[in-house]
Amino acid sequence: MKKVTKFAVLVLCIFTFIEAYGQWDSEAAFRSNYLAGQAGDSEYCGIYEYVDTANGKYTLGIVQSGTEFICYNITRRSITWYAGRKKSTLKKTSSTAFVVDWIMGDGRTTRRGLASWLMKTWPSQEEAKTVVKNEDNDSWVGNGSGVLFNSMGFVLTNQHVVDGASSISVVIGNAGQQVEYEAGVVGVDADIDLALLKITDVSFGGVAAPPFSFQTRASVGEEIFALGYPMALSGLGAEMKYTNGSVSANSGFNGDMKTMQISVPIQGGNSGGPLFNAQGELIGITNAKIRSDVADNVSYAIKSIFVEAFLGSMPYEVSLPNGAIETENRVDAIDALRPYTCLVLVK
Repeated sequence: MKKVTKFAVLVLCIFTFIEAYGQWDSEAAFRSNYLAGQAGDSEYCGIYEYVDTANGKYTLGIVQSGTEFICYNITRRSITWYAGRKKSTLKKTSSTAFVVDWIMGDGRTTRRGLASWLMKTWPSQEEAKTVVKNEDNDSWVGNGSGVLFNSMGFVLTNQHVVDGASSISVVIGNAGQQVEYEAGVVGVDADIDLALLKITDVSFGGVAAPPFSFQTRASVGEEIFALGYPMALSGLGAEMKYTNGSVSANSGFNGDMKTMQISVPIQGGNSGGPLFNAQGELIGITNAKIRSDVADNVSYAIKSIFVEAFLGSMPYEVSLPNGAIETENRVDAIDALRPYTCLVLVK
């Protein structure tokens, strides 16, 4: 019973302090998903402004869920009201307004009456006439990163990147020559936050052996760098990004020994991407960060020794890479690693 209680507290802490990279955690993400038809077809769906006399202005996104409407906090960032947190449930009344089950900071729910105090800011009636939603649901609604570590098309990413996905694609290749392939999930471990994907597209003919190997040792102060596709669908574009830093600690959030703390800046979409040491060896998989309004430049990565253990638990043997970067020039090393750093698309 104590183990369950401690785990529940740890999960609560993680979701309270670690940045939410959900489907409705920013205005840009909301607009993108709205245009893709993910918010619902009701005229009530959209972006709203609400002014709380005690706590200031909230920007809220309303999403249809059956006969009800879910209201998400999409821009306000504080320890309690982080972006992506559910703020209320709206239920239609016999009149033209709603009753609102408003969620308080401590999790309690209170009935607030009619929602006439919400002011819709997007889309306006005129803008709504020009909005063309994707009725076939062909648009990708989220992205993460991954690392192609096997010539036969096996890709590592985070479990939270592909959780609940009905369709997954992996984009690989050099800049200007990227190719998108269908992929499927081979196995997941939600506790470690890892997922193993396999490119299943019949057009995929394999790749050259990856030019890197796994390194299970990392020292505090060691220079490291991450590759990935942060916010590829919400502003930063589908070009691979490089960020660097160092190992800050050999443990992660609340002393978690499966992860390490790093000073490498990461964003939503970096999740699942590779973390390399100065020699171009894979030392981890990036997976989380502390929100910048709580602590500056604190990120986390899953240690490669736990990545190896995860791969060893698969129902069949998956070979690990044994290559090596032949250059000490960082620019050349990035060019060599670029074709094996994947953009993972989900819907």
